[in-house]
Amino acid sequence: MTDGSDAPEVHRIDDRLGLAVERVPVSARTVVTYTRDHVVVRTPSHPNDTCANTLDLVGIPTVDALGVWVKRFTDTIGMLGARTTRLRFEQPANENPPDAVLAWLKNERFTVRANTVYLKDAGLPKGRVTGDIRQLEPQPQGADVLVDRMWFAADVVDKYRKGSVVNDYVPRDDTEYTESTAVLREHAVAQRARVFVAYRYGTPVGRIAATHDRQGLVVVHALVVHPVHRRAGIATALLATALAGYEQQSPKVRFGVSVPDGNAAHTLVEREDFHPHARVYTAERT
Repeated sequence: MTDGSDAPEVHRIDDRLGLAVERVPVSARTVVTYTRDHVVVRTPSHPNDTCANTLDLVGIPTVDALGVWVKRFTDTIGMLGARTTRLRFEQPANENPPDAVLAWLKNERFTVRANTVYLKDAGLPKGRVTGDIRQLEPQPQGADVLVDRMWFAADVVDKYRKGSVVNDYVPRDDTEYTESTAVLREHAVAQRARVFVAYRYGTPVGRIAATHDRQGLVVVHALVVHPVHRRAGIATALLATALAGYEQQSPKVRFGVSVPDGNAAHTLVEREDFHPHARVYTAERT
């Protein structure tokens, strides 16, 4: 398109950027294969990691094609041992999937959940960076992983990610701790991620990560605050810290964040001038 002059115009196309935001934080051990009409995301070393074993569909699926996509998952990722069939697709933030598609998925015993993907062009955050917030050093993973206190603290806080009260603590053994923290450490060592821990009264109470895709997109994720210390401005300070670090490094960087339905983070990111870009729908069947 032109405005009538001979000067060319450049337009940025954000098609399927919602799914891209979902894929940025995956482990370096995840193999991402792009094809004409879908993206295969698979992690052979951890076939049951549902976040890293999925088919991302380029377009909105039709009822006639859904069965084909399920079989495609079985023939690719399923052969690695994945026990959960997982398909993802995105739509504009103000649209809903076709009713027939949702009905087919429900009839086939799929559970469908949605995340809103927000985008923000570079700009100084509104939130004030207050309190004791420390960036974790990108130390290589090794024998010291369980005695590295700050990384261990980051994982302990993560166990409250899905809860709103202290009793919602999710116990995990050391194997799960090592795996859940290893991805953040890998990205930090590769200088793709910055991880911050917030301290209050000398105790770790919050954590956030910001991972760069090396193409100008930074995804903010892994944000959690201990239930006892919520509503004290800690999440705002963590988000402001994560944004400010990349803003100073690259003024043209773009930020993205994916927020599940019902999550309190919607209010936080909208206050920081993130704008809804897309809705990513995930259909799972175990």
